[in-house]
Amino acid sequence: MPEPKLRDLIARAQSGDEDALLQVINRFRPLIKKYGHGIPDDEAALILRMAEAIKRYRPHTTWGVDELRRAGRDRPRRNKR
Repeated sequence: MPEPKLRDLIARAQSGDEDALLQVINRFRPLIKKYGHGIPDDEAALILRMAEAIKRYRPHTTWGVDELRRAGRDRPRRNKR
């Protein structure tokens, strides 16, 4: 049986299907590990952020651009020297 499409999993996750949410997170596990740098607390923070983003996701909108802007605003700024 083929894997469900990501958009279908997201729709199910938005309607409260925890298994679908876990499947989405597991599909992105390599990126979570990469950007979490193997630090469990950072990986957990990325998973939480992802779960929150899934709840906000709206297809056929500027959602992705909006998420990037939100992430940029929420990210701590580094001091330029």
